[in-house]
Amino acid sequence: NFRVNTAEGSWEDNKGFYGYMKCIGPIIIDKEKNLNLNFMCDGYDNNNDRFHINLKRNSVEDAGIGKAVYVSGTGRYLNFKNKECTYAVNYLNPKVGFYKQICKN
Repeated sequence: NFRVNTAEGSWEDNKGFYGYMKCIGPIIIDKEKNLNLNFMCDGYDNNNDRFHINLKRNSVEDAGIGKAVYVSGTGRYLNFKNKECTYAVNYLNPKVGFYKQICKN
């Protein structure tokens, strides 16, 4: 099953920042409900600093761990270009998910 999907919602990282982001991208789901996701996202944090990020993950459909790579940003994200972080997502229902990101210095 192949589709282009959108997602949006709140996020939190290990540095105490939080915010909101909107994403779009392709998803491929196989017969065992595993998915391959490749989203581009536009987001901002609680200081209104903005960023663009690429989210990739290969996992089960309703939860998983993936890699986030920063593409560009403003404010605190100016120097994040190409920075790779680990993220986890878990869904309460098809429209509500919880996103947590961990970035090392």
